[in-house]
Amino acid sequence: MARELLIHIGLPKTGSTALQSFFSKNREALLKTSIDYLPMGEFKHGKSGNIASGNGAYVARSILPPQDPAYLPWDDGRVGATFRAMAQNGSANRLLISSELFALPKPEAWSKLLELCRELDLIPTVIAVIRNQIDWLSSSYLQDVKRRLLTRDPIDHIRQLYRSTRYLMYNSYFEELAKMTKGDIHLVSFDRHAHDGSLVREVLKSFDVCDLDVPLQQSYINVTPSPAEIAFLRICNRYSPAMHFSDILAISNAIDPAWRRDAADRWTVVDKSFAKEIESFFSEENCLLHNRFNLGQDFFSRPCENFIDINKTSIDQDKMISMFARYLVAYDSKISSLSEKIEMLERAASTRSDQFGQRSFVQA
Repeated sequence: MARELLIHIGLPKTGSTALQSFFSKNREALLKTSIDYLPMGEFKHGKSGNIASGNGAYVARSILPPQDPAYLPWDDGRVGATFRAMAQNGSANRLLISSELFALPKPEAWSKLLELCRELDLIPTVIAVIRNQIDWLSSSYLQDVKRRLLTRDPIDHIRQLYRSTRYLMYNSYFEELAKMTKGDIHLVSFDRHAHDGSLVREVLKSFDVCDLDVPLQQSYINVTPSPAEIAFLRICNRYSPAMHFSDILAISNAIDPAWRRDAADRWTVVDKSFAKEIESFFSEENCLLHNRFNLGQDFFSRPCENFIDINKTSIDQDKMISMFARYLVAYDSKISSLSEKIEMLERAASTRSDQFGQRSFVQA
């Protein structure tokens, strides 16, 4: 009997990191439903709750253009051979791989993966979580400030982004994928399920899993910083900090009650007039998507209207002190942890040296 390959392709900024962490941490529970979230790629990162790109990251990178800095060749041992071995040796009826990086290559680049599916008698099924383009664009801008050293103003960046991001043309993009997967595509609404914590449950329903014996509350990883923190990061980005510099903000909700209150409020960098421009650009495409995939009228919610002008966002003294305190505490903890590891390595090296010396003395 043919087995199924479930390919969760994200998209980016649709809760993928939290979903991948859930899949990793609950692999054994999923196996009981005959779904195997394969322990490959960046599986361990997800299991530890770190920001990562899922167990399908290496496979997805292998279908990027060769000139892409993230490209990995299919014959890299971590890619084709690993996936083949796990697919052949696994006993589950459905194999699950996930990465938002699957959204980046053109559909025709999937040929090697689909060829292996045919060889191994795997039926590919695509699952994608998507959200209204306006909120996606705002979230993507904030992510680029947080993770990619962006310093540009929102309008300039987003206007270029919405015209060039191919997969935001949802209907055209998924029609092309449907040709590759014989139409077996499931779309999940981020708008309807992310903000009430039901996204995990809804994605599992797309796998036909309705009764998993684990807590299904969505966890929050890679959360969006507050307006003041984004304004602060744009200043920091002028000096090219390391990417993990901004990761401290992702754990701020466990440290600072005031930040928890600020971060709970949804906000956007897209004002009403700019939102109308974007909505008009995607209007026909979204209408075709609703008809093609028979989506409900509430699949996309109205975009967030809590507009905040980052260029006019001030950072008051209390917020500045709070941010610096969190960074100092985080780096203090990191340095303490590194010091402990160095001491352990030094003790281990000293022990090995003493043992070697004793053996040399006895032999002499």
